[in-house]
Amino acid sequence: MRFLALLLISLLAACAALPPSAIPAAVEVPRENIMLASALSVDAANNRVTLPLFKGEVGGKTVWYIVTDSSDRADAMQRGVVHAPLLARAGLVAQVSQRGDATVFPAAPDFSPARRYVAAPGKDFPPASVQPGAVAGPGYTPFVRFAGQDAPVLNAPIMAVGEGPFDLAGHGDVMDRVLAIDTARRTVTLLLSRGFAEGKRVLYISTDASDPAAAVLERATYVPGLDVGDADIGLLVMINGRAGRDDMEAQGLDYFIGRGGMAQPARFAQSHRLDAPGNILTAIPRGPTASGYSPLWSISMLQWSAAAKATGQDRRQTDQAAIYRLLQQGALSGPGGAPLAPAGFVVNCPVIAILD
Repeated sequence: MRFLALLLISLLAACAALPPSAIPAAVEVPRENIMLASALSVDAANNRVTLPLFKGEVGGKTVWYIVTDSSDRADAMQRGVVHAPLLARAGLVAQVSQRGDATVFPAAPDFSPARRYVAAPGKDFPPASVQPGAVAGPGYTPFVRFAGQDAPVLNAPIMAVGEGPFDLAGHGDVMDRVLAIDTARRTVTLLLSRGFAEGKRVLYISTDASDPAAAVLERATYVPGLDVGDADIGLLVMINGRAGRDDMEAQGLDYFIGRGGMAQPARFAQSHRLDAPGNILTAIPRGPTASGYSPLWSISMLQWSAAAKATGQDRRQTDQAAIYRLLQQGALSGPGGAPLAPAGFVVNCPVIAILD
């Protein structure tokens, strides 16, 4: 009896040691705000999205993938994915086929490397060296088309390789953004990123990048050659915004790398603590920009001038129109004071939902 009492006391003490706010209660985004209709759950408080998972095959080995976008409107509606018309102009597209219940891909990523970002002495960005946590195999691309000349282009990145159980701690056989995976129920939960578009808060995922450093920062697969073609649109990335951990105006790579949790692995229980740089998207798959939407983004880097930072102009930016005004005023520029221009690489970042 005394043992049971001591056990109860110890359990109560352990519970009391855990703050109630350690893991926030789920906050589901209203369905009308979700761009990806097939999404099963979008939890804004914990930065999680749960999506349908599909079975694939590469060289006789099982792989698992998601579908987020289609270049054809009718096909997108049927699948419950986003209509991304510009995907029809993607250059790196693989042909796939169906065999039984599996889609046959020509190649898959290697998820075994350990993701690593080594900052240069005295600054967070650019890095001294990087190692992406996932690297595309020869012939791999997230953009696929089923056999047939008129078939639409799908955004179908591979999330995992094998039958499981999967390495969710080290991400040795899953993408670094995977928080949970259930092949029996055919679901996968991914870490969301937060950004902005047209002054609104936007949730998206990052799955692929044509630059190794971007792949590390985005917890994505490094896919050389992803920037071939004409399917990309603009995404603006701040380098040196405010970087205080509790600063409501914090934004950019200096913040994300130094205090936003970039170096931490994506784990289900810690997903609410993993922030994002607060990138600014120039289009969303709804409203006036929908006809020109693509999940493939051409990155341009922004830098605050020393004078703008000294006078407190370096507030969080959420709208591209305001950014262009700041560029004209000289408060913002490209890296090192250069004119704003594409950085020369792309990222595959499908928009999931809009919070505002």
